[in-house]
Amino acid sequence: MASYSRYTRWQRRGPPERRRESFLPELPLGKLISVILKDELVRGYEEFVSTARISDWKYLASYNWGETEKPLIIVPGKPPLWTPLKEQRRLPQDSGIYPRDRNGYNFPNHPFQAAVLSILTMQPEPPKMGFDVVCCSSTFGYLVSFCNETEPRPFRMHVEIIGGAMHLLRRERSPRELIPDVKGHGHTFPEANTTWGIGLKGSTSHQRLTRYKFGGLNIIQRAEIDACLDTPNKSPSDLATRSRSPSPEQKRQPNVDELTERVARTNISPTTPASSSSDIALYYNPVSETPQSALIDIKTRSIARKTQDTLSEQLPRLWRSQTPNFVLAFHDRGLFADVQVKDVRAEIKKWEAGHARELAQLVALLRNLARVVDARPGKKVEIRATGNTVLEVREQLGNAGKAFSAGVRERWEAWLLGARDGVAAGEKKDGALEIAADEGSAADIKEKSRVSLDSGLEKESTACLEKRG
Repeated sequence: MASYSRYTRWQRRGPPERRRESFLPELPLGKLISVILKDELVRGYEEFVSTARISDWKYLASYNWGETEKPLIIVPGKPPLWTPLKEQRRLPQDSGIYPRDRNGYNFPNHPFQAAVLSILTMQPEPPKMGFDVVCCSSTFGYLVSFCNETEPRPFRMHVEIIGGAMHLLRRERSPRELIPDVKGHGHTFPEANTTWGIGLKGSTSHQRLTRYKFGGLNIIQRAEIDACLDTPNKSPSDLATRSRSPSPEQKRQPNVDELTERVARTNISPTTPASSSSDIALYYNPVSETPQSALIDIKTRSIARKTQDTLSEQLPRLWRSQTPNFVLAFHDRGLFADVQVKDVRAEIKKWEAGHARELAQLVALLRNLARVVDARPGKKVEIRATGNTVLEVREQLGNAGKAFSAGVRERWEAWLLGARDGVAAGEKKDGALEIAADEGSAADIKEKSRVSLDSGLEKESTACLEKRG
């Protein structure tokens, strides 16, 4: 029987499905086209050292996943509130199933589609700047690890140029791949110590879209956020044992089950499934933006590992998502007596400065990769690394799948081209990737953007939900 978890995970009791889906065969590889050698990056990184840092971080959009028969996203979303128990109790170990990629698990046909729909909903007019890279924290992290001398991680991903921007897309053995052999309390602790806000009870994950500059490149990134503080200006140490008493509004909040009934009543049916965004039901639930300063990341460890430097292990990931607060909870057989909440902005800055060489190599890698992909027919490849010395560039096979449905891809491409149109004609943006986008004339771009946005999300899902809800 399926059950909802208050914290980012949807669980189905019993191990058979987990065993069946976790051990999947390696996917076939396309023909090797070329390689990018780590030595080439080492020789050409110096010019990027001064700009290989994250700056101009801006919020774009967000959404929460609701686990329903029809995939449902709530836009904008909010992470659950950090509401630690007044008195900790012994918690059970994690059990159930845990997707490796929540977006792929919920919508395997087009795993990046929900992210794009949230941007098109919240930012119908694109910012006047050309975007160079679109990614998630995981794919960006794989490339960071490739440039790291001591922490190589094997990976595969799809790379495709759409609307002049290089998209880095996850390539798992299956979009519904599960994390095998989950142990510990990494899920039950957040479930017990966080609370979903008004209109979001029953959500399974919060996803946040941001834009920033890195190495002269404009990047859009999606990241999953664990939780948030309700008083970001207070000292984090004051929040470790704050009361979890719900407000009257929280007591009256609707839940995702109620939204599920509302979605079912809408009877949304696309005119053509391949071109409709209503493959994902979208519920517009206006809430205030969660400030970046309030975001937190949560990790649990056995008390026996208290002497280990867990924060240092997590800093590369915290840097990618620019999450400023870190909760580290130690337990003795499930009883959490030591819960630390720390502002880690200084540590993130220090990590960035200490890894300037590797981050400059990452900038060089992104630029080299863009040139390779731009030269390919169809402007798409698959890349693969088994260590951190050689990055294989391969043909994408025909069964690779697509990040977006045809209709959403058209609107997204128009949005990206509209953003590029904000850069004056003939003006080269400093640091931009050398990509020859199939733009057409400026008039064509504007008309394409207008038509795409006029047929936007509200007509297919949001308005439908609001009207019939």
